[in-house]
Formats: sequence, structure tokens, C-alpha cells
Amino acid sequence: MERLVIAVGAHVFFSALHLLQPMLATCDQQARRRATLNKGSCSSPQHESFHLPSNAPRARFATVMMMSPDYPLHTFIQEDFSMLRRMCCTITLYARYEYPLSAL
Repeated sequence: MERLVIAVGAHVFFSALHLLQPMLATCDQQARRRATLNKGSCSSPQHESFHLPSNAPRARFATVMMMSPDYPLHTFIQEDFSMLRRMCCTITLYARYEYPLSAL
């Protein structure tokens, strides 16, 4: 298993997310892949829905951490969170309490 760690600003990340989306497995695809690996080679019809096509994306976000992001909270909630959540099951946001929410 290879890991890649990238540190970018929130503006860069969210402006590029739509370009990364076709290369990344969704949370649903990741769950199906885990279920397939846990079940072993099951040939019964009830387990056929767990198999992914061979061209399904293999790359995935294991976790996304945003630390004091320079990004509007309202924009994140209204526009970007749902797309990110489809591709990443673990999202962590660290922010300082002193900052007004509009500054996030």
C-alpha cells in the first residue's frame, strides 16, 4: 500500500477537487471493496453486488485534515462538503476558537 501526503491550502484543494474526483474511489466503492476482501471469493448471487468493475478507481482519500483553513465556512458547508464526503469517509477540521466563523 502506497501513501501520499499532500499539504495544500483549502482554496487550492477545493478548486482541484473536481479534477481529482474521476481518479478517486467513492466511500461506497471503498466499502464494497472492503466487503469483497472480507468475504473472500464468494460466487453466490447474493454477493455479486459487492464486486466492482475492473476499471473502478483504486486511489482513495484515507483522511482529509484541514487545519485553520483559509476558506469560508459557509462555502465549505453549502458547496464542497458533500463532494468531499462522497470521496472521503474521515474529514477532520481544526480551527481556533478565537476566529469568527466567517473567517474560516
